[in-house]
Amino acid sequence: MSMRLHLACGLIALAAMAQTAEAVCLGGAPDGLIGDTEGCDDNNTVNGDGCNATCDIEGEYTCARPVKISEIDIEDFPNSTASWPIAPDNQSVRQTANTPAPSVILLGNNGMQGTYAVRAEVKTVNDEDFIGLVLGFRSNDQTNANANYLLIDWKQALEDNVPAGLRLAHVRGVPPGNNTHSLHPLAQRVCPTPTSCAKQLAVGQSHGTTGWQDNTPYEFRVTYRPDRLELRVNGQLEFFLKPTDFPGEFTNTNNMFPPGPIGFYVLSQEEVEVRNLAPPAPAVCNVTSLDPATINVRTGTPNVTINTPALLKDTDDGLDRASVAVVSVTGGATAMVQPDGTIKVVPADPNKPGTYVVTVFACDDDAAMPDCDTTTVTVNYGDSNTNGDSDGDGIPDGSDVCPMVADPDQVDTDSDGLGDLCDEDKDGDGRPDNLTLGISGGGCSTGGGGMGAFVMFGAAAALLLRRRRR
Repeated sequence: MSMRLHLACGLIALAAMAQTAEAVCLGGAPDGLIGDTEGCDDNNTVNGDGCNATCDIEGEYTCARPVKISEIDIEDFPNSTASWPIAPDNQSVRQTANTPAPSVILLGNNGMQGTYAVRAEVKTVNDEDFIGLVLGFRSNDQTNANANYLLIDWKQALEDNVPAGLRLAHVRGVPPGNNTHSLHPLAQRVCPTPTSCAKQLAVGQSHGTTGWQDNTPYEFRVTYRPDRLELRVNGQLEFFLKPTDFPGEFTNTNNMFPPGPIGFYVLSQEEVEVRNLAPPAPAVCNVTSLDPATINVRTGTPNVTINTPALLKDTDDGLDRASVAVVSVTGGATAMVQPDGTIKVVPADPNKPGTYVVTVFACDDDAAMPDCDTTTVTVNYGDSNTNGDSDGDGIPDGSDVCPMVADPDQVDTDSDGLGDLCDEDKDGDGRPDNLTLGISGGGCSTGGGGMGAFVMFGAAAALLLRRRRR
């Protein structure tokens, strides 16, 4: 059954680089109100700020897209008793019933147009069932033998052999069965044939075996494109997947994820509030990027640290350290994110030469519009002193101004070949920086006797002589 719910507010969508080019400004010029024909609208005609004069998103930018929603489809599965009343502030909807069958609210948009952000919270201690998202779900797909969509469902606790945690499934057609609640075919991943199937694909990286908590808000940010699915929950990466990660699974859509609307999903869980994150406003755009890197290390080095903050290239924002995640690592190495946002890489065998490629995901910390990127860091273990990187800062020892001290900036104030972080005389005046000389009683003094001055002058002279011999 399909119902239409009139809602004056909008669930924010963050339009990203995959927007179709050649957008057309509604009314012929930007006015700060995003229309159906616009990729973005920042209420100005300036190019180069992420949203151009023709209301099209530029380059790699992500732009805020508060979508005006006049109608949201409620898609009830057979036997559903769901109810979705609107809150008095018109900023949220709340599913109040312990519905025995699934219910979906579609946001009324192409799910592949932008990065959607919604905040969901189960406002009760009753039940322990399902909340989540659908991607590529079209009206009446709940009874459509040709349905083709993705289901992300999150169970609070183990029940009827359905584990706690965040899961991803590919749904084709109508999986058979009349069971309800946690025995429903979607929950049980019933898959008797390829065209009538709820096939389990993956579990979340952070909450794959962890259930949601009562009375706790969760912010879902999902970017859905033909070639990728990216989901973060409360800033933590859960899925970063491509159709090609599942060979043969999406051949009916040319090895692309199925297109269509995005929606919020509930099954057997009451008092689920879905809240709007921002009111309609002119688009705010943001862009960030991560640089690739290569780290060369001598064999025998037990582990290597990837300095993730140094990879971020963003003039306005810093790194959101909680967003850092390892998408993949090759060569049998392990890579673990540390509390400070760096990544510790442990090779399969540190005593043997080898190459390990770590794919890193991270976002900036922009409060209004966080943007994310991925990059690769190649770690080479070898026997050459020249190519080795003893301090793991990404600079080979042969050209590192501080080969034994991590110094990615390579600052050498006096250009003497010794970096400031390991230089006792940064200004090159021939005296150690911690040597303080004063004039006292007509002679040189260090605050002690003459012998102290003599010894310190001797040390300075020796240091100067050593430098001249370099």
